[in-house]
Amino acid sequence: MQARNIIYRNNRNMIFDIVFGLFEWKLPEGCNAKTHEYNLMTTGQGAVFWEEKFNSFINTQITGQSSLDIYGFPFVYNCIGVEYNRTMHRDKIAYMFNTVNIYGENRIICQNLPLSVIDYYANKLTDIDIAIQNNINSNKRPYIIGVGDPKQVKAVREALRQSCDGEPLVIVDGDKFTGVNTSVMKIDAPLQIEALQAARRNTIHECLSRFGINSLEYDKGERMITAEAESNLDSLAITLRSMLDARLEGCERFYKIYGEIIDCKPRFLKKEEIYKYVENNTNSGSNAADTAR
Repeated sequence: MQARNIIYRNNRNMIFDIVFGLFEWKLPEGCNAKTHEYNLMTTGQGAVFWEEKFNSFINTQITGQSSLDIYGFPFVYNCIGVEYNRTMHRDKIAYMFNTVNIYGENRIICQNLPLSVIDYYANKLTDIDIAIQNNINSNKRPYIIGVGDPKQVKAVREALRQSCDGEPLVIVDGDKFTGVNTSVMKIDAPLQIEALQAARRNTIHECLSRFGINSLEYDKGERMITAEAESNLDSLAITLRSMLDARLEGCERFYKIYGEIIDCKPRFLKKEEIYKYVENNTNSGSNAADTAR
């Protein structure tokens, strides 16, 4: 169980490193772009506003703290930070969400949290990594040995340990090996490393696609037909557009309240085909197209 937890944390951190660097923020002095993106990714929502107590702009987590409007959104938010807690009306803060996509739960508007998506795929990758290691081990040790005398088990185990460790010469106690009665069962476990590694790559691609990141270019061994490639690009552009628009809506709220500009743009601009598609196919009333350039 401990080994699985280590593998899981490694996979989770790998996805975090990629996903949490997806957007680049330009926030006012006093704010922390890393914690703001972390709040959006982990809780689905966050806010930027002026705090008189600190004579500075700050960014915090937020939770709904009031009755809801006709669309299911709260009028008042609880703004939470380290040793900080303040209730603010939504007209006084630039609240924003991780994605424009929402769903209802008990009449309350909810977000599909990226953290749950990351946990899901980290678990899938962990299962595949363990399967790969088990497949390797079954081919390293393709036999099960039965020892007739329990007193000789330790000596046989030590001999096998030396052999598996690559010892050029295995030395055993001759007296303990005298008359050793053993039976051997062969484990028929074909090597499946290539298929498992392909499943791992596909899982990583599927995960990153959920965040609008194109990872297929990393896999030079696979090629998609044109229609499939265009469909994949459509999906990536829609996902990226959903996350980017939600952030830009928050930027617009900030401008309406304070008359100052904050900005957000995708960091992975080298994926030119995605962003060119987004720019050419968006029909938004915001300045999103300019930001995506």
